Amino acid sequence: MANTSEKLADFVARMPDPDERGMYCTNIDKAKIEGAIADIHNGGRESILGLINMLVEPGKGDDVKAHYALHCLGLHVCNNGDARARRRFGAVLASQLGGDRPKGVQAYLIQELQWFGGREAVEKLTALAGDKDLAQPVAMALEAIQRTG
Repeated sequence: MANTSEKLADFVARMPDPDERGMYCTNIDKAKIEGAIADIHNGGRESILGLINMLVEPGKGDDVKAHYALHCLGLHVCNNGDARARRRFGAVLASQLGGDRPKGVQAYLIQELQWFGGREAVEKLTALAGDKDLAQPVAMALEAIQRTG
């Protein structure tokens, strides 16, 4: 039986490849993607952290499918109507801010919090407001969270 990280890697591998322009206009198998995202969601916090661990500093590797999967997971969590699952998702993303992760990865997580985060992320985001590399995405995320309540 495959271990959790192998299963997660398989689910991420099901994400589409971008076309030569970096767009996802073709080769979209919605059922395949939705099935993989549901499986990732069922893995809970461990799967979210596994996706985050697949992200790399911009220019340092190919993590496009992990980015895609994390964003789709956020959409899945928001669209399923489960406010508790959405808060858990936001809390896991926020828990990875600060610390040793590359600033580019943190900026991406903050961008995802702009879309999917809520009050659970405010304290971590506010703590990064003085970071010159992250101040702009932090401000945008906090503004979005304030608007959505």
